Amino acid sequence: SLDKIAEIAEVRNICTLLGDKVYRSSGAKWTVILTRNPNRMILNPLSRTVFVVPINKLEDAIDYVDSKVMAVGFSSNEGIERLKNKLSAKGVERISYIGKLSYPPIGFTSSWEYPITRLVRLVTRDLSISDLKRVKSLKNVEKLMYGVKSHHIRFM
Repeated sequence: SLDKIAEIAEVRNICTLLGDKVYRSSGAKWTVILTRNPNRMILNPLSRTVFVVPINKLEDAIDYVDSKVMAVGFSSNEGIERLKNKLSAKGVERISYIGKLSYPPIGFTSSWEYPITRLVRLVTRDLSISDLKRVKSLKNVEKLMYGVKSHHIRFM
């Protein structure tokens, strides 16, 4: 709509006037803003805007992840391994590599839907700690228990 295009133009102009470097498409398809002020990230019309903010260490990036962040890209496997648990706890649904985010693997869900659930009926069974002890590798089960407060884990 015309209102959304105006909103995108407004964000671009505000950030340019405040001294940020703004890269953009000729229309309203995409915008990349290089800024040192992370508070500008609240200005994100249509989620078609990427804000790039310098950080001192990789773990500092977690502070910028909220419920609106669906996917995070990394340049190395080391970064994924260091932050995957914290990112998933914040609600991130996909963790991948920079350059691969636009090319999901075969079988990946479209628009974050899981079409297989339309074809099959899923049944879950809750397992107790004593059931889990029978699992071959308890070390791996403990990883699954990250953040679990009760004495049961639900496998799906």
